[in-house]
Amino acid sequence: MNEACFMHITRDFPHGMSVAEYFGGVGIFSTIVQETLKPRLHLIYDIDDDCVRQLQSAFTGRAVVGKADAKEVMGTHPVEMVVLDFPTMNVRFFERDWPVAKVMQRPQAPKYLIWSDTALRRIGWFRHLYTEFFGEEVFSYSDYIRCFNKLLWTRYRYTITRVSRHMHAYYLAQPLDSMVPPEVVSLRPW
Repeated sequence: MNEACFMHITRDFPHGMSVAEYFGGVGIFSTIVQETLKPRLHLIYDIDDDCVRQLQSAFTGRAVVGKADAKEVMGTHPVEMVVLDFPTMNVRFFERDWPVAKVMQRPQAPKYLIWSDTALRRIGWFRHLYTEFFGEEVFSYSDYIRCFNKLLWTRYRYTITRVSRHMHAYYLAQPLDSMVPPEVVSLRPW
């Protein structure tokens, strides 16, 4: 379902963009990027040696694959699209644990910033933490998205334009002229 969420988020993106992935893993999203978006430049990083070997084997000649810690290389490349398939992430870790701000504050900030978020699965357990973090009540996942959107707009002038979710969620944020309400789609089979 992660793949379906990612494909829904990117469904109408233009071909030929420059793309950076900072969590390449075994190449599932890299394959989607290659096959559907046909990037002119595709940078793929992972910190794990086995994953890097797999990515090199799968994408030699089609992408630049490297071993790197996402915390060190994130935001160092001027690209049009950034993909952050975090192993675990929610708004409380967005700035604290990951240098996502470096991506959005580049002089040539990406037009498309996509990331995975794992808050959905436990929104009921951690409402109080999100309420405290945002400074306004977060009762539902819609509240979480609304508050996250407001935070990104206030700090970085990025607005969440799409959310595609199942057990986890994938977000798309863009630097637009104004904050917009995002399209939210649930791909849950039930």
